[in-house]
Amino acid sequence: VIFGNARPAGVGPNPARQVGWRAGLGDDVPAFTINMACASGLRAVVLGWQEILTGAAEIIVAGGAESMSRVPYLVEGRWGFKLGNQPLIDAMYSDGIVCPISKLIMGETAEILAEQYKISRDEQDTFALESHRRAARAASECRFKAEMVPIEVKDKKGNVTRLDKDEHVRGDVTLEALAKLPLVHQPGEKWTYGLNVDLLGCLVEVISGMDLQQYLTTNIFRPLGMKDTYFNVPAQKSDRLVAVYTEDSLHHIVRWTKEHLGIDPDYPLAHKHYFSGGAGLTSTAWDYAIFLQMMLNGGRYNGVQILAPRTVELMTSGQLDFTYNGIDNFGLGFGITSERSAARGVRREGSFSWGGYFGTAYWADPQSKLVCLVMTQQTPNSHGDLEGKVEQAIYQSFVR
Repeated sequence: VIFGNARPAGVGPNPARQVGWRAGLGDDVPAFTINMACASGLRAVVLGWQEILTGAAEIIVAGGAESMSRVPYLVEGRWGFKLGNQPLIDAMYSDGIVCPISKLIMGETAEILAEQYKISRDEQDTFALESHRRAARAASECRFKAEMVPIEVKDKKGNVTRLDKDEHVRGDVTLEALAKLPLVHQPGEKWTYGLNVDLLGCLVEVISGMDLQQYLTTNIFRPLGMKDTYFNVPAQKSDRLVAVYTEDSLHHIVRWTKEHLGIDPDYPLAHKHYFSGGAGLTSTAWDYAIFLQMMLNGGRYNGVQILAPRTVELMTSGQLDFTYNGIDNFGLGFGITSERSAARGVRREGSFSWGGYFGTAYWADPQSKLVCLVMTQQTPNSHGDLEGKVEQAIYQSFVR
């Protein structure tokens, strides 16, 4: 028995084993469960086919099991609670919708890809409309009737509802209706990883009359002495570009290839014309430390005032009336360590931080006059506690 299950929280160990036993297949029938997100059920079928193809099995029961309405909320209380409220974590969100590496939800990833490949909203709506129409036509022609088993659900009042079709399909949807769908949330109501910084980069180009690479080099990198920060790394410095790594299925560290996820690790060497306000720069730990030190200095470094002190204050102050991760605030480009967060860890209140896709993390602590950078050049990393251990070692070294 091979079953896919993408939301395993609260369903018990090895759902495939439960399926086999409840179906009366016997205790001697082996079973295992796989999680490949939305492709879990399909992957289970492929694995079953491979088992038969290789002669490892003659008969395979394969499929998928999911109940999103039963996914629980979680509380991080394994080691007890401290004084104060404890936030609930939506396992549907943390285990399925949000990527723990990029911190993006699926919808945000789709928006980034749409921007990258220039897929307009009209094209997306047209594709979605055709998908609904095809699904509705297949349902009306009973294409899936033999594959769907009706079930009856009884509510608290004893009313019985018969479920015999996919309720998600909307055959009457129109392009006009899709175009009117609202935003994920209204501005100011909630924090979402967005493309606002990219928009600011575009405004800089329009107002300054320079492309973003030229503007940053002229007004920030060169005055600060950041000599190794580029969108396009010069050919004469290409031998200094470090290797990037990832992990295989056994968590062994392997070299990142350009075929992996469709991301070429040598993209800093490619000649680019589009410069993003929110991503794409390649730099060194030294250069990045210079920038962070400038922030700690109130916008000044190397005898040059890059930002006004008040601007730095605004950037490193919490701008939200709520917490974006359940405990911390967010400034203008930085996560801000809150009083509550500082009471739980070693990083002081008011520290500002963020990270990068390839295992880069940094924070600057104004109270400790500290700038720290961790550059692992690896994603994902099963040793996710590395940054925390480095952080503890640094603060433990202080004598006062």
